Amino acid sequence: MSPRPQQAVTLGELLAQPMKVDLNHLCVASDARAVRGVVLVSDIDEITSIEPDTIIVLSADVARGSWMVSAALRYAWERNACALIVPDRALNPSVTQLAERFQISLFTTAAEITLAAIEVATAVGMARAQLVSSLHRLTSRVGSSEDITEVLEFASVWLQGAPVELESSGAVVRSAMGTTNRPDVPNNIHTLPSRVSVRVGRGTKSHGLLVANVPASLRDHAASVLEICASKLRTLIAEEQFHALQQSLPPISIAALAESNARLPQHPGDPGWPAWPSGTSFVTLCLLSDHADRYGAALHHLWLAAFRDWPLVRAADGWLAFVPVDDTDLGALVAKVHGRLAEIHLLNLQVGVSLEHYGDAEVRPAIREAWLAARVAEAGKPHAIVSYDEIPARFLPRLLPPSFAEETLHSLYPALASDEHRDELIHLYTCYAAHLGSATDTAAHLGIHRNTVKLRLERLADLGVPVSDPTETLGIHMLFAALPGGTTGKSPGVRLAPPA
Repeated sequence: MSPRPQQAVTLGELLAQPMKVDLNHLCVASDARAVRGVVLVSDIDEITSIEPDTIIVLSADVARGSWMVSAALRYAWERNACALIVPDRALNPSVTQLAERFQISLFTTAAEITLAAIEVATAVGMARAQLVSSLHRLTSRVGSSEDITEVLEFASVWLQGAPVELESSGAVVRSAMGTTNRPDVPNNIHTLPSRVSVRVGRGTKSHGLLVANVPASLRDHAASVLEICASKLRTLIAEEQFHALQQSLPPISIAALAESNARLPQHPGDPGWPAWPSGTSFVTLCLLSDHADRYGAALHHLWLAAFRDWPLVRAADGWLAFVPVDDTDLGALVAKVHGRLAEIHLLNLQVGVSLEHYGDAEVRPAIREAWLAARVAEAGKPHAIVSYDEIPARFLPRLLPPSFAEETLHSLYPALASDEHRDELIHLYTCYAAHLGSATDTAAHLGIHRNTVKLRLERLADLGVPVSDPTETLGIHMLFAALPGGTTGKSPGVRLAPPA
């Protein structure tokens, strides 16, 4: 196993250290250039074996003239060295121009060259020690944090304001960008952003990554910063998941929907049992995805970041959320969900929102309404979120199960549902639609007068059924035909009472 390379410092950090020798700057290619070590060269051939990001110090014998320094610069460029230090003597201007072309910093010193090499090596060690001390301070700050976004902000500050993102299944679910006093520097190969990432979860199957885009010279430092933050994030994410599970226990009791064998506590009144809004108004959100298993982690992190107090429950083909609306404007709520989920449109979610309900007894119909609305929603399009009362009737034929038709009738046409002649009216409309809107053919089929057909159609319109809208005809026909007795005029069984 090869030894781990020394952590790099930047050339700017090195030059900021106090030294007993003076370095004259003939060319400073980039303060952001990474520095890993210092090598004193007494034979020019030794340059061919040095490691990248090294400062080369030429002895007086090697740097005997401009042509030798030029040759050393070429070798240094081939080995990706970062700087060259030579004894103080007159150099041809072409040497400086060559250093600028190769983007290698060039310094001269009047001090004895061995002493200069020792001082520079000591300065590298001091700069590296300051980095270690900075990482210790970061560990202390992160260790006392209880917020995921705050941890990301710490990481960004320690990386000079670079953006830091928490990714899950390829989607960015949290991000932060701290402030920095670092001056703007011209772009070059050493300052262009480079992606650095570490795993947040345990094991190779983890889909969570902590990512930063930093200059190439900061890659080592960024990896150390991200590792420190990732360790804390594992704990915070686990706590969030546990909190979400605890808050979701009451909804999970609908085991058939969650496809779970969850066993609830024997005594729900015990301390710690999460409060379920049994005495409040609420709406249910249903989130569907064709890749629920793949994108579950990403959605979980995003949901907790935006809607921490609303439990999210895993269901058979998606997720359910129960949202109290006593003090919440429903339109603003839907807008907030739409705006937040739009940021990760790649998850292709279909979101349905139920009507407003009250109490535990209405949980099941609320779920069914949200599920139906989600089936209508178009993933990845402007209508990715649909409220139940926005479902166009023309979508009902492919979505409405017969067992749900009665409840849908009460929701869409409550006046008709409570009318004592509803069965006759519904049966007439199904016949009318089947005969392509011919009152004469409908009357002949039912054995009634043509004027009776017109009167019943007018009665349907008075009860809120848009019988004159051709775009709604097919949907209404299929809804009425799905009702018990819709095609016979007789409704068997017990009729559901309209919602209060």
